[in-house]
Amino acid sequence: ADIDLTGKNCPNIGTSSNHFEGVFDGQYHRLTIDATATSAGDSFFTGLAGTVKNTHFDGVLHTSINKCGGIAGELFGATIQNCWCSVQIVSSFAGDSAYGGIASRASATGCRILNTVFDGAILAEKAYNVGVVATTSSIEISNCVMAGNIQAMNPEPTGNPSYTIVRNNGTAVLTNCFYVNPWMNLNENTTQVTEEQLASGEICYLLNGTQANVQWYQ
Repeated sequence: ADIDLTGKNCPNIGTSSNHFEGVFDGQYHRLTIDATATSAGDSFFTGLAGTVKNTHFDGVLHTSINKCGGIAGELFGATIQNCWCSVQIVSSFAGDSAYGGIASRASATGCRILNTVFDGAILAEKAYNVGVVATTSSIEISNCVMAGNIQAMNPEPTGNPSYTIVRNNGTAVLTNCFYVNPWMNLNENTTQVTEEQLASGEICYLLNGTQANVQWYQ
């Protein structure tokens, strides 16, 4: 069933030292929060080393601290696939925030985000260094869409560039990824699309790419 956690604390599954290593399958249901982050990394998953799939994440995460993500705070070789993240991160934090619409940090090799869309928001006008994934050691992002809204510090401090999808552009491998609204700098191998292209089914077709098993449906 859909689960509404409004008024509850952040789920915070796993920690930075004791990761969630299993498989979380939402079976295409929705998880909703309206919570306040009390520690860096607070989210649905704080330390994720396993797989999260087939889930719609929704709601609002209020914060005055950094390193929060819409789905996960920190990834340790984790996989996020077939997910839809509509979470709004609403922040009063000032400075290097490392906010990520899907995840804040990828802290180990082997992290993957596949067949996933972010259409939430990062509303943090005093913060900088944000993106769909904020910081990363290495990560693969394939067949994904950035359709969210980012409102953060603009211009940013010199030497702290943000990118639309992955903040640290040189450490990510992006394949067949699309964005609607650009944010700051553009990552390589990404394509801007329109709302009309999304509505027509054109992008749904392109997102499936050469996958043997169709994952996107209009």
